[in-house]
Amino acid sequence: MRRETGWNLIGLNSHQPGVVGGRLGAAELDRLDAVLETDKNRPAAVFLHHPPVQLGSQWLDRIGLEDGDELCGRARNHANLRLLVFGHAHQAFDRSDGSLRILGTPSTGRQFSPGSTEFELDDRPPAYRRLEFGADGSFSTELIWIDNDDD
Repeated sequence: MRRETGWNLIGLNSHQPGVVGGRLGAAELDRLDAVLETDKNRPAAVFLHHPPVQLGSQWLDRIGLEDGDELCGRARNHANLRLLVFGHAHQAFDRSDGSLRILGTPSTGRQFSPGSTEFELDDRPPAYRRLEFGADGSFSTELIWIDNDDD
């Protein structure tokens, strides 16, 4: 059963074959602009793998989204783009940039230590981010941490 949310949910491909870091490229960024412009009366959320912003972790920031500044710059030109959601960093992230909220989702496997200089695993358990989109343009999010204890 499909339920209309009133939201435009957009997936972007940041994969580069043979490379750990991501890149959208001009064609994917232009496609995003066109979709947002065509449907500018509906709130939009963008989902991609690589983080479009610096996370404050030297090793992770080297393998993020190469053209993240370009994505964020274009996002500011579209008032209907309200949310950017990414993975790849294996940690929770939440930042606002004006009316745009940028969320990172933790991993359903192992977490990476926030702010680390080199690759380092965190002791936090697996988790995922839940999103709910309201027909009125609102959204809510919750981090669900999975307790593996059988006690």
